[in-house]
Amino acid sequence: MKNPENSNAHPENEPNINPVGLLFFLIYVGLYSLFIVLNSFFPTTMGSPYFFGLNLSVSFGFALICGAVVLAFLYTFVLRSKGSKGT
Repeated sequence: MKNPENSNAHPENEPNINPVGLLFFLIYVGLYSLFIVLNSFFPTTMGSPYFFGLNLSVSFGFALICGAVVLAFLYTFVLRSKGSKGT
């Protein structure tokens, strides 16, 4: 049981849920879900050459990785512009 006297003793330990981070997470989950669905139900399409001779599956996978890095940089930029700590 929590001690009510110490409930606000360390406010820096409280979780900080940032709506921008949640939005970016949901965007990435949506794109990753699309990747999984396409690979599951359209394997011949995902296996066809698409970008520089790589198949669509590999190209989409690289795009997911690059997209995650871009979202991380955007998240950092948005938090710094708001003056928030982010953790």
